[in-house]
Amino acid sequence: MEIHQVDDQMNLPMGTEFDFIIKAKAEEIDNQKILNNTKMDELIEKLGYMDYRDALACNKYIIEAKRSGDYHQVARARILESAFSRMNNEKRSHITKEAKLKTQKSDKTEK
Repeated sequence: MEIHQVDDQMNLPMGTEFDFIIKAKAEEIDNQKILNNTKMDELIEKLGYMDYRDALACNKYIIEAKRSGDYHQVARARILESAFSRMNNEKRSHITKEAKLKTQKSDKTEK
């Protein structure tokens, strides 16, 4: 009897007639990840144009949603919170890159 490896997600034996199911599921998951990343990028783009009052309102919504017991509000708040976090990380890395470039330029002009 031959022992086959088992797929972690589907719990189906690999190297058998189930391979096409495993492959289809993996492709579906990859497509969902790409779609989610695209949606998150669109949200971040929209968040980038907010003024401080809008940002404060979003933060208030996140806090209130977490306090409520509503699953859908909590899920929306988590998505919004992760978008804010991702936007802040992108801004921070952009500022860091600009600072490095300015430092390099000033070092070159001093020499």
